[in-house]
Amino acid sequence: MGYMFTVRGNTVASIDGRTAIVVTQGERQLLPAEVPVTLMGKLPLEFKTLGFSTHSLFDALAMNAEDIGGASIMMTGVGTLLQNCTRCHAGYKIRGCPR
Repeated sequence: MGYMFTVRGNTVASIDGRTAIVVTQGERQLLPAEVPVTLMGKLPLEFKTLGFSTHSLFDALAMNAEDIGGASIMMTGVGTLLQNCTRCHAGYKIRGCPR
């Protein structure tokens, strides 16, 4: 049970080769905001790890923009973020529960 909650999540294979994360319609709307524990359990570990990394990178980018503000530092930060975005969108999609 712990493996399903923390590592695997609620996922199925998708015909496009990505991993589909199965959530309710209400949960899908929560994904860009604060994620409740019930929804967190549906997300596979790699997805959660990538998400936390992306949030940390956004925080670092914001701090650099305020403190340092150098264009090359900002471009490097944005490039790293885009790699995370691409990796996530290439590997996962959100699928609603069948009714």
